[in-house]
Amino acid sequence: MLRAQTQLQELLGSTPAVLLHGDLHHGNILSQAEPTPRFLAIDPKGLWGDAAYEVGSYLLNPDQRVRRCNQLPARLQHRINLFSEVLQIDAEILKGWGFIQAVLSACWTYEDHGKVDRFSLVLAEAFST
Repeated sequence: MLRAQTQLQELLGSTPAVLLHGDLHHGNILSQAEPTPRFLAIDPKGLWGDAAYEVGSYLLNPDQRVRRCNQLPARLQHRINLFSEVLQIDAEILKGWGFIQAVLSACWTYEDHGKVDRFSLVLAEAFST
């Protein structure tokens, strides 16, 4: 927890402040294939914050293939590199937000359900490598 707090202080302000969705995850992105492929983000919360914050949230919601992946850190790093290239945000900043989001997710699960979300801890560890 202390590491997450320290890293948060280091990351705040590392990217420009922008309007964020606030709850971006795979379930809140709808796709339409026809007539032309497009995507729609639904259920926005409308937060103001660091541009890289949203990527950390998105990285927490991998599909089932990633959950079963025996090379999770490498798979996450590949995704981070893709986001970094497209968004022109340093990969280490994105990785840091992934770590913070994973710790936050574990805390929220414990707060809401009184149990530890082990996969959030696995993700936090993967973002730490």
